[in-house]
Amino acid sequence: MNSIINSLGGIGRALLPYLGLLITALLTMVLILVTRRIGRKKQISPYSRQVITGAMVLLGFFIAVLVLPVSSEARGQILSLLGILVSAVIALSSTNLMGNAMAGIMLRLSRSFRPGDFIEVEQTRGRVFQQGLFTTQIQIITRDVINLPNLYLIQNSLRVVNKEGSFISAPVSLGYDCHHLTVEEALKHAAQSCGLKERFVYVEELLDHAVVYRVYGFLEDYTRILTAKSDLKKAMLDSLHNRGIEIVSPSFVTRRLQEEHTRILPQDTSRKEKTVESPQKKEESIEEKTFDKAEEAADLEELKEDYQELDKNIEALKEKKKQAESPDERQKIDEKLKTKSKQQSLLQERIDARQDEQSRQ
Repeated sequence: MNSIINSLGGIGRALLPYLGLLITALLTMVLILVTRRIGRKKQISPYSRQVITGAMVLLGFFIAVLVLPVSSEARGQILSLLGILVSAVIALSSTNLMGNAMAGIMLRLSRSFRPGDFIEVEQTRGRVFQQGLFTTQIQIITRDVINLPNLYLIQNSLRVVNKEGSFISAPVSLGYDCHHLTVEEALKHAAQSCGLKERFVYVEELLDHAVVYRVYGFLEDYTRILTAKSDLKKAMLDSLHNRGIEIVSPSFVTRRLQEEHTRILPQDTSRKEKTVESPQKKEESIEEKTFDKAEEAADLEELKEDYQELDKNIEALKEKKKQAESPDERQKIDEKLKTKSKQQSLLQERIDARQDEQSRQ
């Protein structure tokens, strides 16, 4: 028994110099867990939580070096070595790592976009799924999620579709034998059949072989922008063909024996079909399958905004209660506070459920 006690005492004396190191590590871990819990409760963005966690880990690491049971000279050498390593890492990765981090901070501060927004950059178009410190995840039309470096988003022209609606357009080139008033009427009719508002036609170019027209129309539901563009082009084909306006490429070189004044027009067989799929159902199905993750991210972002708005209302009611003079007025404020707190709790449950679902995915 005495031997066991002596062995434990020896182990304790051996670990005693490293007690400060163990305490520092434990405190750092506890602070990180508490910060994450508070950040999740206060609906702080994952991007901000990443920055705070990284700063706390770095601070804890340097404190651990300071409490190491070594001489002051050795401690100084360790800190110098760490400083050289950190400087080398920053120097080697400054163009990528630090550049993306700074770009992420700029995008976050400027609030250029948020999860759920439809954006276009170079040849990439899709809806934002998640914003990180170094990359931004975008869900494209194939339902796949791609990571774009934040520095890439800063350096290239970025288009964010307005949530309150946006003008969509589609071009078409026609020969000079087509009168522009006839073409304008046909293109406006195509935009009208797609449910677009404030329609107009713009003549872009007068080329040697054709005139380039572009029809515009205002789309209120920005989440249907891809489907709406496709439907607009289909409607343009139908409207032009129904009016006898032929659409052929300038490089159309197929040789055929044709009678004079013969037009190359496709036959419309859709009217002969007895059962036609509902366009509205098809549109909804395409959008839901294409941007399902981005739509969930947008819903989660709206829930967080509602939570923050409720939090502000609760704080305002608490201040109002302090200034209230009559007991009846304070009682009414208490009832409102209970209602708001209950709504906030329900919102918190929904947010936690959505976040858990996303983490499992």
